[in-house]
Amino acid sequence: MPMLPLPDASERCGVKARNLGRLLRAGYRVPDGFVIPDPLGDPGWEREIEAGLHRLGPGPFAVRSSALAEDGVESSFAGQLATTLGVTTSAR
Repeated sequence: MPMLPLPDASERCGVKARNLGRLLRAGYRVPDGFVIPDPLGDPGWEREIEAGLHRLGPGPFAVRSSALAEDGVESSFAGQLATTLGVTTSAR
């Protein structure tokens, strides 16, 4: 799946990205970002992340894994797969 700008996050995305997209569409200030729906189905997801980070600027960034059902009424698994803080991009 291609990278989506955060304002375009929909039901194909995890709850956190979807809610951030809703806030952006409603006019709230939210840091720039993007989401890659179902990266496991896309062998080029690492390149997508790198390209998206370069579009955002030098950083630092938080890169976070997410899942469609990680936050629910009965349980939450938020960020348990992988979260990397302080990611920066190199100059091109």
